[in-house]
Amino acid sequence: MRFNLTHIELVYAKYNSAWFEVVEFLNYGPKLQVLVINQPKHVGGLGFRDFKSFNLALVAKNWWRIYNYPDSLLGKVFKSVYFSSVRMECAKKGYRPSYAWSSILKTSSMIQKGSCWRIGDGSRVRIWEDNWLANGPPVKFRQDVVDELGLAKVADLMLPDNGGWNVPLLEWTFCPATAARIMSVPLPRQPESDQLFWLGTADGLYSVKTGYEFLQEVVARDSPSTSLSRGLDQTLWKRFWKEPSMPRVREVSWRVCAGALPVRTKLRQRGVDVDSSFPLCGLEEETIDHLFLGCNIARGCWFASPMGVRVDPGLTMVDFLTMVIRDMDLELALVSQSTLSFTLATSHERGNLKRWRRPAEDVVKVNVDAAVGQDRFAGFGLVARDHAGEVLAAAAKYPTMVLSPTVAEALSLRWSMDLAIQLGFRRVQFETDCLLLQQAWKKVSRNSYLFSIIKDCHKLVVFFDHVDLTFVRREGNFCADYLARNASSYPDSVWIEEGPPGLSSFLRDDVLASMPISI
Repeated sequence: MRFNLTHIELVYAKYNSAWFEVVEFLNYGPKLQVLVINQPKHVGGLGFRDFKSFNLALVAKNWWRIYNYPDSLLGKVFKSVYFSSVRMECAKKGYRPSYAWSSILKTSSMIQKGSCWRIGDGSRVRIWEDNWLANGPPVKFRQDVVDELGLAKVADLMLPDNGGWNVPLLEWTFCPATAARIMSVPLPRQPESDQLFWLGTADGLYSVKTGYEFLQEVVARDSPSTSLSRGLDQTLWKRFWKEPSMPRVREVSWRVCAGALPVRTKLRQRGVDVDSSFPLCGLEEETIDHLFLGCNIARGCWFASPMGVRVDPGLTMVDFLTMVIRDMDLELALVSQSTLSFTLATSHERGNLKRWRRPAEDVVKVNVDAAVGQDRFAGFGLVARDHAGEVLAAAAKYPTMVLSPTVAEALSLRWSMDLAIQLGFRRVQFETDCLLLQQAWKKVSRNSYLFSIIKDCHKLVVFFDHVDLTFVRREGNFCADYLARNASSYPDSVWIEEGPPGLSSFLRDDVLASMPISI
């Protein structure tokens, strides 16, 4: 039997029957899973999986496998039957398709919306239809320009023989903002094919987890108001669910924040013929706030409790829970100070990653960093030192438009390797404070947006006798960070055996911190 969405929703509601009464009570109708059960806990939901979205994310994994492994048996079979003459992202449903292909094809739009193209030679990417500019809206175009120039592929916007972007054509065709975004897309130095990568992961490979999260974000955007937080921000919700209290206490508290308690005013809204006044006092209507805080009997209970709370008039239950959660967090913070001695005792082992360390005698250490401004213009900084901490060279470069800080870090590494070759350094240890870059240096996926840049860096290794890339925290990379942040004051500058005046204090601190300490 083939189940449709209605069957799945009924099974889901029966499986979670403990919450079904909450759903019916809130009168959310068919959107019950989206609005209550399936929202993450940190936004006020219960964190249950949505069957439809999760199933779609699972099926999308098959689409991704067929696309990335076209020579597999599954890829060859589907290609020969359904998209033998077109690309997979342009495939159609066809005549009498199989149930498997129909299901896989439903995920095509989801994959294309959540992914982006990394530009190689630009021959596969369509300018106006495909998503190839990360971190921004799609390319807008003028139909008269398209008809006149016949621009179709991204390769049409490049100079021949891998000469980079055709800047005059970009400035004439697109608005200044779009032209700047296009010119910020890094191009490989050697021709290579275009590659589709998933935006939700660092390595560019699709995963079911990030696919499900993407679908939930789409549902949240399309729904007018799905947040149940009612004043509690994400930080407080996380503290709320981590608090080691009884489950029934957390359940009642969650119902209070969600407005899901069957108080008399709510029952009358549902058409139940009951007296809305609070039976204990008979003075006001029975609401959630009056039940727990507003009634004199409730206030007396709070004051007589071990907490000894005096409830202020007009205080809502959500505000009260916010106050309690924050107070409990402060109390835990005071208790956590007892671990200070242990932290100090073990800090020397972690400190090796937080300060600059001297290289071996025959190795030059090159610290490199990038800083990106709000206008997306990045500055690069470089400091090369020997084993004694003496400056061999320093450099700064500005401006370079980039799409993201991680891309800026990768471009700064490629720039520093070029400069190290020009300066004649043979045994070099490059050091960065970007952990993603250091991990990509060791192993980078072909689907990653950094693949072409890291590939260019690996090709420069042959010009060195020894080269390595290590990671250090920001505290150990202040010199390069200073040059990167102030690169606009020293555009395209190189200093030999010295640096700019403002760098001297950072150099001195690094030398002192790297001196061996005898006990």
